[in-house]
Amino acid sequence: SSTLKRRACANRVKEQGLEIAFCCKRCKEKNLRYFVDTATSRCASCILVKAKCSLFVSKEE
Repeated sequence: SSTLKRRACANRVKEQGLEIAFCCKRCKEKNLRYFVDTATSRCASCILVKAKCSLFVSKEE
């Protein structure tokens, strides 16, 4: 199901361990730890709940 796929994707992002100091608006408001997927420029928490992620990560970062 799509829910299981989202959960698996979010878990992969967390397991990669790319935690960054700044975060998207949603995670900042909820005071969540922030793990980013560099391929999609979305965070694990937003992926998990199908939320729009406001973070922009450039290729250099």
